[in-house]
Amino acid sequence: MQLKDVNRSPAQLLDLSLIVEEMQAEEAEETREAEDPTSPPALEGECALWTGATYPDGRGIKFLPRGRTITASRWLYIERNGLQEEDIKGYVVSSACLNNRCVNPEHLYLNRSPEWRFGSGASNPRSKLTDEDVKQIRIEYREDNAHELMERFGITRTHLSSITNRRSWKHVK
Repeated sequence: MQLKDVNRSPAQLLDLSLIVEEMQAEEAEETREAEDPTSPPALEGECALWTGATYPDGRGIKFLPRGRTITASRWLYIERNGLQEEDIKGYVVSSACLNNRCVNPEHLYLNRSPEWRFGSGASNPRSKLTDEDVKQIRIEYREDNAHELMERFGITRTHLSSITNRRSWKHVK
């Protein structure tokens, strides 16, 4: 541990609580430096919603020179962390809150897997279904029992159709 203030009295230098405070502050700083940028952060604070133009899925659009566009969250992540686009090539900038319009820097993180961007299947915290539910729906589905399945699993006709036609939950066999 390095004492940052050499103008302390001998009593202050021997004050154990002051030393413990400094050690905890140094440890917290080291922890912040060692954070994995690909891990979703803890949700702190409200979402900051992009108010500019958006893509059809709700993600913000940032217009760049020469007619290029980039998602607002990606642009903000690059700017906030002093990076270049090449530095995060192959990564998706995701929001831990799963809100497409959110650009709160505290919610943004790098994601290695694009299908994880908003959570998919049972990994999506908003999902009503599990992989087992989807298997059961596919086994039991017939035109004459669609309404009963929709009520039992709390899903819409569109969702039921996507599941049975394998447009969603494709990973479930």
